[in-house]
Amino acid sequence: MLADTHGNVIHLGERECSLQRRHQKVVEEAPSPLLTPEQRGSMGAAAAEAARSVGYVGAGTVEFIVSADRPDEFFFMEMNTRLQVEHPVTEQVYGVDLVEQQIRVAAGERLDPSLAERVLEPCGHAIEVRIYAEDPANGFLPTGGRILAFAEPNGPGIRADSGVATGSVIGSHYDPMLAKVIASGRDRAEALARMDRALASTVLLGLTTNIAFLRALLADDEVAAGRLDTSLVDRLVAVTPLGDVPDDVFIAGAMVGLLGGTGTSPWDDRTGWRLGGHATIPDRIEVPGGTGSEVRLRWEGGSWRAGVPGRADRTVEVLEFESGAAGTQRMALRIDGVRRVVHVATDGATPLDRSRGRRLARHRTTRRRHRCRRRWHRRHHGADAGQGHRARRRGR
Repeated sequence: MLADTHGNVIHLGERECSLQRRHQKVVEEAPSPLLTPEQRGSMGAAAAEAARSVGYVGAGTVEFIVSADRPDEFFFMEMNTRLQVEHPVTEQVYGVDLVEQQIRVAAGERLDPSLAERVLEPCGHAIEVRIYAEDPANGFLPTGGRILAFAEPNGPGIRADSGVATGSVIGSHYDPMLAKVIASGRDRAEALARMDRALASTVLLGLTTNIAFLRALLADDEVAAGRLDTSLVDRLVAVTPLGDVPDDVFIAGAMVGLLGGTGTSPWDDRTGWRLGGHATIPDRIEVPGGTGSEVRLRWEGGSWRAGVPGRADRTVEVLEFESGAAGTQRMALRIDGVRRVVHVATDGATPLDRSRGRRLARHRTTRRRHRCRRRWHRRHHGADAGQGHRARRRGR
């Protein structure tokens, strides 16, 4: 709603806010896929009359609820006398800067009459998601920690509003919302597709977030079809294994650990080269609070073969590998023909995977052949055998 000091009140459409968890919104969109043009007009008129009846001035939002049993009826809930978190979707669809309008109203200006006409023809569709520092697998309870790497998404139709940066410490004193991502498109399907790409490219490492859950939620068949209600998130959580970690995450963690070192000596070769053929390189990647997995890597004719117990081996090609600031790394892989980009940050000795924001603890199994050889010589030829062996080699 927008209302000025001259008695003018207009509404700028509606925002659909049914997707909630713990009675708080996580996804908002405009226009609502559930309303007909007639319902939109009736609801907007009721909201404008409510604001006018109390002499309201400024920007605000009137909230209504619709019963699934009586979809043609709506009921007043409350009025939020401020801009709300999800106001960007209205701005994207109706082409109005709500913050600017709020300031103009406060300065005593009249509302532009043409604003009322924009609600009749919304331009495309917009969706907003809230990125929280929370753990969906643990009842959406807040998490915390220091952000080790953060990069907002960008691209056509993408807007990101955030208040954090790399190095920010997320504690328990404030709301755990970290950022908002808004995707707009010519229609709802395009907005959903752009949002999925935006979330996939968001880098936020150092603490557990709801990014993966948001992608799963927007990919749900009910959400894609626009059949939304306030209990949908709870139903999805009940049937979705939120703690599962994709095999690609374990494989990527092992690849980063293997190739992340430096060195130009032949002894620094990381392909497991041996005279009789390349050796299999074992590794173990663990996700605290989740699961762990063994990973076997083997170099075969220009690409890697990666194996996870109970799964068929995967073909892995390293397309790009680069190190960034503050110990961050970026690796582009092609796993069975599918390109995957992985961002990694290190907290001490613990690398963090981008797609889940979970800690990946590596436990490398190494073969210490030279040390074992020296122990064998000492046992069978005396304590000085190793020194003599090295001396003879230096004299050759």
